[in-house]
Amino acid sequence: MRPALIGDVRPHSIKVGYVGVNGDGHIGRLNLTNSYYYAFGRDDHNPIAGGQCNVSSHMAAVEGSIDKDYFSIPRLVLLGPGHRNPTDGKASGFDAIFDDPNFVGGQFSFWNRNGIRLTQTGVGLVQANSILPSLRSSKIKGRPIL
Repeated sequence: MRPALIGDVRPHSIKVGYVGVNGDGHIGRLNLTNSYYYAFGRDDHNPIAGGQCNVSSHMAAVEGSIDKDYFSIPRLVLLGPGHRNPTDGKASGFDAIFDDPNFVGGQFSFWNRNGIRLTQTGVGLVQANSILPSLRSSKIKGRPIL
């Protein structure tokens, strides 16, 4: 299954690796959970750029909360950069294979639970159970456009 009507449909090979670090704990009364990931590699023919792209992207998420009686009031930050010029041979937008996050309400959040499709393309801006915009037809069957 390939995305339709965005870029060309020439087959391409994507070789990307991920490295990351996660933390979960307390600093005094502050509950703190954090993650940082870096993706690196190359795409031999990116459909939007029309040629080879070097992949170099970062993603960071932090969730902090303070417990008060039986309530926990969280404060959340997610940084997953996009890319200003998609035709320059650099891919810096972050995507994940199957992210299924427990972030910003987890499975009960509208943004996480429902995919948002771009009209008349068969491509999703955001897939179900994801918070990262990815321009993919499906996390299971489609290929990433990057």
